[in-house]
Amino acid sequence: MCGILAIGAIQAAAIDDESSGLTCDGCKKIALTCGGLATSPGGINGSYEFIKGPVCKAVPAKLDCEKNLPEFWSVIATWIFNSAEGWYAPKYFCEDVCATTESDNEVFTGVSCEACSKRLYGNTAWMANKEILTKAVADFKEAGFCKIIAPEKIDDCNEALEIVLPVGLTAISTSGDLWIQDTCKEYIKCDN
Repeated sequence: MCGILAIGAIQAAAIDDESSGLTCDGCKKIALTCGGLATSPGGINGSYEFIKGPVCKAVPAKLDCEKNLPEFWSVIATWIFNSAEGWYAPKYFCEDVCATTESDNEVFTGVSCEACSKRLYGNTAWMANKEILTKAVADFKEAGFCKIIAPEKIDDCNEALEIVLPVGLTAISTSGDLWIQDTCKEYIKCDN
């Protein structure tokens, strides 16, 4: 699973200019908070509601999307959005910021709302990047995701994975206006 989000290095490099003024500690606070929110029951349910329509339109009837997607997405979201090795792992999410600032020596003064929202909008937009989506599917397969969660139906699971990850993450990539500003204000406690 470790390789799943080495792709974070790609996304971090791309949003470097979009988060000016963000410190390493500030970036880590955003990453850890968002990882916790995205893998919480409320976060998983919220993202499920957002992806359900586009994903179920794309999934073949034999995979019974309405029945199987809730549990399948819950496991995918837990893997891909976790703060240790996933999308919101500080080592990927903050790679560019932490490479240029010394976390041990900085005084944490908070996160500006502008830096927080720019970081999250830039990061979320990368969820639609074809290279990242292809890599994510390959990494899930290489990690044995379907062998772990559906050992009796590995082929069906892999087929669903090839649809759910790209379609779901692409749908989420356009969702920023629904959650980013509130997340920065209510959970990151950004400074105006």
